[in-house]
Amino acid sequence: MPEWITDIRAIIAILAAVGGIGYWIGQVNTDRKSFKEFMKELKNDVGEIRNDIKSILSRLSPPIVAGKSPIQLTEYGKELAEKASMHQVASRLAPILLDSIGDFETFEVHDFCLNYARSELPETEERQVSKGAFEAGASKDDIRLILAILLRNELLRLMNQEPETNP
Repeated sequence: MPEWITDIRAIIAILAAVGGIGYWIGQVNTDRKSFKEFMKELKNDVGEIRNDIKSILSRLSPPIVAGKSPIQLTEYGKELAEKASMHQVASRLAPILLDSIGDFETFEVHDFCLNYARSELPETEERQVSKGAFEAGASKDDIRLILAILLRNELLRLMNQEPETNP
């Protein structure tokens, strides 16, 4: 019989190694179980986050303008314009402002209308914007943007120009 089989030190070393391997396997199994629990919790959290995002997005209003050049009202923007009666305001203001824009280019008319709708509206039109925002269930800023686009289109029509469009 080989000598190492009867040597007590060899037997202790072998038992220690087997015990160490057993302990290591136990630790790996514990870690695997912990990892599985962690992944399950993470999956639940991701599901909750997804539901929260869907809930937030469902509360947001659709965009009122399309991001093409020049910006145009979306269907939702057109609905708000109707509810807020901004077509009438733009039609009333455009002839008054026509002399102010002189020989502006299309982009300058656009900038003028944005600035005018944001900060230079007469009191009567400012009240109309507030009333329109209330009636349409929108913010005043959204209604001012709608007015600016409608005013721009009306001014360009009076100037016998059409807004330049890029595909």
